[in-house]
Amino acid sequence: MLPAPAPASPPVARRRVRHWRIIASCLALVVVMLANVKVASNHRFYDMLSAPTDGLFRVHICETLGRVPEVLFMGSSRTQHGIDAPLMDRLLAQQLGHPVLTCNSGDDGSNFEHDYYMLDRYIGDGFIPRLIVENLWEYNLTSHADEYNIPNADMPWLAGLGDGWDMMQHQNAPGDIASYGGFLIQKLVPLYGDRIGLLKRLCGALPPAANVGPCAADLGGKTLQEVNANGYAFNQGYQPITDRTLVQLWPIVQQKAPPCSPHCNPLTITSTQTVWLQKMIALAHRHGIRVVLNITPLSEKQFLYFAPGDWTHIHAYFQGIADISGAYFSDDSRLPGYTDLDFWDTHHLSAAGATKYTTWLASNIVAPVLTGKLSVPSH
Repeated sequence: MLPAPAPASPPVARRRVRHWRIIASCLALVVVMLANVKVASNHRFYDMLSAPTDGLFRVHICETLGRVPEVLFMGSSRTQHGIDAPLMDRLLAQQLGHPVLTCNSGDDGSNFEHDYYMLDRYIGDGFIPRLIVENLWEYNLTSHADEYNIPNADMPWLAGLGDGWDMMQHQNAPGDIASYGGFLIQKLVPLYGDRIGLLKRLCGALPPAANVGPCAADLGGKTLQEVNANGYAFNQGYQPITDRTLVQLWPIVQQKAPPCSPHCNPLTITSTQTVWLQKMIALAHRHGIRVVLNITPLSEKQFLYFAPGDWTHIHAYFQGIADISGAYFSDDSRLPGYTDLDFWDTHHLSAAGATKYTTWLASNIVAPVLTGKLSVPSH
């Protein structure tokens, strides 16, 4: 009978344990790398699930129409609810005699820095339109526009790696290296950057009884707004503003706190956001894109929020930016023929108002620019 083998000496046992730990670590690293590759291969989907707001979804709409839109409408919810892109397409086809594709990329609460990153994303993705119509929300002239949570939450998802340094300069985290580091990790490690989307995907696949732990937590609460194929958000459920008081139309006027009344009376203009507007125009011009700056129609009740002379000052300020930057400025705030039935609050168009304005914009701005009858610089 052979003697039993002697037990391994302690150094040999430690080497074996270390050997298996190395193997396990390598396998774990391979799994993580494969998971990152898998997420990266569908990064747009997981980015949209992870992002707390809809900016990237708005981009996705315009980039999945089958070809590059010739005209992009950008700006805040005034654009989103105020320009009917499918109607615009039909009108332009009638007026120009050939199909024209447009898309409404307006996003709730957008400021000019947000729109700069959005345009940079379009260009980086190879979607370069002939014309951009950028809505000028005068609230973006105030310092409060830099503090607005909706566009600030959107920016890391719209911006690319090359925008990281610019992102550090906005008011929430000027020169914040830690924030820059977090942004870089989000972009370079998809498994980390899209962890919220992955959790949402996992929780959505679980039965309701298993909706506990991380699945029960608030994972952002993001719901994608129902819009039509070209990004226009149809305000069918809103009532016109007839017979409602200013406080009923905009209750925040009673609160005297950011974002304060619609335009922070008395008006104090700061240049932070307008610098980004000029950068956006310069970016467009570098790629041969024409830029029209517009203000959508406003209810006469809207002007009651302003101090005397404020609107004249706002108009002159925006006209100056357009002149300096080589853009065309169209102040459509007081176009004739609009009534309370055309608005669902003092500065958002109803469906009827959007139809009226889209028709006017097609004939007076977009078609003339595309045919060269209205001269707008492209560089």
